[in-house]
Amino acid sequence: MKIRLLLLTLLSFSFAIYNSSAQEIKGSFEMPQLVRQADINSLQWLDDGKILVGGRINFYEDQSVSHLIRLNNDGTLDDTFLGTSDHVVMTIDTLTTGEIIVGTNAHIRKLSADGVMIEELLLSEDDNLEHIVLGEDFMLVVVYHNYSVRRVSKYDLDLKQDEDFTTLNFSGHLMDVALHQGKVLVSGFLLMKDGQSISSVSRFNMDGTEDETFVFSVSVPESWGDLDGIPFEKLYVTDEDEIYIQARAYNGFLKLSATGNQTAFVFDDTDFRIDVVDASFIDQDNNIYYIGYSNYYGNNDSYGRRLVKYDGNGNLIDDFQISMLTEKNPKDPIISVNLDGDVLVGNINNLQNRYGLNKIQSSGLVVTGFTPEVGTYGSIEVAEVDGDRFVVAGDFNRLNDFITNDIAVLDLNGSVDESFSFNGALERTPTDIGFYNGNIFVANGSEVRKFLSDGQIDETFNTQPEFLFQGFSIVWFGENIHIQSDGKIVTTSPNGVFRMDENGNPDNSYGPYYPSPTITTAFDSDMDKNDRVIFGGNYDQLKDGVFSDIAKINSDGTFDESFQVVRDSSSGYWPGITNITALTNGETIVFGFFERFSNYAAPRRMVKLDKDGKVDTRFLSFVNQTFNVAAGNLDNYTSFRGGFMVAGSNSYQIIDDEFVFNYQLHVFNNSGIYQTEFGIPDAFQPTKRIIPLIINNNDIILISEFRSEDQAPIHGIRLKVNNLPKITSHIENIVLDEAGFNLIYDHLEVEDSDNVYPDDFEIQVYDGLDFSVNGTTIIPSEGFSGELEVLVTVKDGSNESNFVVIPMSVGNPLSADDDLGIEVFPNPTSDIVRIKAHDSAEIEIRDLAGNSIAILDGPSNFDLSKYEPGVYLFRIKDSDGKVVVKKVIKQ
Repeated sequence: MKIRLLLLTLLSFSFAIYNSSAQEIKGSFEMPQLVRQADINSLQWLDDGKILVGGRINFYEDQSVSHLIRLNNDGTLDDTFLGTSDHVVMTIDTLTTGEIIVGTNAHIRKLSADGVMIEELLLSEDDNLEHIVLGEDFMLVVVYHNYSVRRVSKYDLDLKQDEDFTTLNFSGHLMDVALHQGKVLVSGFLLMKDGQSISSVSRFNMDGTEDETFVFSVSVPESWGDLDGIPFEKLYVTDEDEIYIQARAYNGFLKLSATGNQTAFVFDDTDFRIDVVDASFIDQDNNIYYIGYSNYYGNNDSYGRRLVKYDGNGNLIDDFQISMLTEKNPKDPIISVNLDGDVLVGNINNLQNRYGLNKIQSSGLVVTGFTPEVGTYGSIEVAEVDGDRFVVAGDFNRLNDFITNDIAVLDLNGSVDESFSFNGALERTPTDIGFYNGNIFVANGSEVRKFLSDGQIDETFNTQPEFLFQGFSIVWFGENIHIQSDGKIVTTSPNGVFRMDENGNPDNSYGPYYPSPTITTAFDSDMDKNDRVIFGGNYDQLKDGVFSDIAKINSDGTFDESFQVVRDSSSGYWPGITNITALTNGETIVFGFFERFSNYAAPRRMVKLDKDGKVDTRFLSFVNQTFNVAAGNLDNYTSFRGGFMVAGSNSYQIIDDEFVFNYQLHVFNNSGIYQTEFGIPDAFQPTKRIIPLIINNNDIILISEFRSEDQAPIHGIRLKVNNLPKITSHIENIVLDEAGFNLIYDHLEVEDSDNVYPDDFEIQVYDGLDFSVNGTTIIPSEGFSGELEVLVTVKDGSNESNFVVIPMSVGNPLSADDDLGIEVFPNPTSDIVRIKAHDSAEIEIRDLAGNSIAILDGPSNFDLSKYEPGVYLFRIKDSDGKVVVKKVIKQ
């Protein structure tokens, strides 16, 4: 009997768009409330020594507050101030009357000195507030209109717009606005007004015309590059009408006269080199305060963020204590100085106050007793299960009232394990977690830290090992971390693959492997059960290996030569890999930004590779056809009994003046068929990246931020996932006639732990080659004789099972000696295939994904040399309507 190989082609079946039904919530699970340092956007010293603080603020100590508070001079909360804000505060300023002007993204409000609302202006929904500049009896309001144009308008102090003022419209990069001699001074780079290019620093009259008496004339160091491309960020106007301009990302202020000419003032790089300026402030005496990254100061060549002070002539003030500052907080620092020279620094958590708001004396010494706990909701960036507990790491200072910084251990009901507490500060937000011998290893993109069981850091662990290649030091970063069964630690990052021993010492017997050319930030890695690491990104080779884009490295550091992923031959191909997951059966799941992979269309940006790196075409076809949801950033693969889930995002919304994506969790069975009925309960819609953790086969903890406008966020929920059915056996030896064959429940055996087969079950038969489907009846195509492969699943009312292939015979299959005189040779081949058949034969050639790659008018030669190695099907239909399929192997 001639064996007939047929392909899966999903021609007619498709799921409806994500129509979810909620899963069961586990009520015994309750995550603690996470609190971290607030995002401080504005600081204002008041004449009586009190301090206004605005930003994203939800807590003062254990007390709930809302975005705008007033502190006493000692840092305690001033309960007499009533000025809470229901929106994140972007800017604060005070009038000579003591009244307060407060700006949010969408509002401008005038409050009394005690915080009582007096006036409110709601901006257009197309406008986002950026600056408010106060004059004596008016204010300038700068908005970002429709994310394309900055507009400067004038309002009186009762928040009424001055219609006589000509609104100024700027494109390009407008970075600051100030009042100068009663006129509008602007700074930025590549600036345009009303479609016409203007100088990076320009001044305008109140009627909207450019002030031609002001000419920006400066000379900058050659290292700064072309003047037009320099971002001039901050403007400061002195009482003498001189202008100080901070150049973003460069070491220097420029000092201008009132007409725009540069005076003899540029910072001296030999004293203090700042590579990136994060914050600046000029006090009433024209002293300049800087926070920025530096790799040079005197005899100290360590790189880091520092706070320094200069006088108004650009001379470093040596008796001001220079402070090293943490670089973890993604929010830029902020500075404010009062008349006594006391300095407030916000968003810095390693000086005195782990909540980020610090007071510094005029000498530069930190005030030790000033520790206001001004907080907002914390976040979890990574989480991993370790037996009967799970570990979370992210950006937080405490969980409920339990203090631990950035990392915590919880039991499976969400309770905090208080035997683990970390009171230090990580320099950066954690990116991955690993476990070995009761210890917790945390990577944060620049280093790996080893935590002991009580939360103390093992100071003997080498956090930043030096790796050498041919005598040269290689730049090392630890972003992903994989711990082998012998305790050795493999780290990966865009820079490559490196291994350390369990004490953090470099293990140069294993690589190091670094990509060439340099890998992009779209990368990922995973380790399988045999300690082999799969590393993927966008590279031509690893070290001297021949592997492109994805490679598998054995536990001894050699390459797995059998694992060869074919690079897509499409023009402009970029893999954009964001997630790699090694499965227990030796297969690999890959997600990313790609739309093609190894010469197969992958519009859903998800593929499964076999143990040799070849694409599973049936899995790919199921995913491409059944997953119709518009989703991006698919990652965080997590498997459970019978299936797996991935997280993604689609649309966005604004919550509490914050731009957030709507995140989803997508569930598939192991065949790649999308499960339409899975859904997170509507009351728990995630607004941050989802981290799914499988607790037992079908219990899952979802770590995210679940919230709406009128409630505090919940950082995790626990769900019960419906078990997926599984077809364990099926009828065999089926012979079809022209009437076809009807598949019924008794022809299948199904295992489902939470449903009873066949009650409420449905059989699904997929269309394929050379047969059609009517309900559950398989009808062979007219004139066809041979073997069919029929793909079948069952649905339990909520989820769909894996597929099984049921072979069926149609009529009397052709024998090896009776194949209509058709020949296809040579087979196997590396290039030309010759086809011998009747002149009127119809010939179609397909790949194993079911894609038609050629249709021939009759017998001829066909060149396979430009196609990837694999199996190709030559389907030949003769003049009598009989069909023969020849399987050809391309070497």
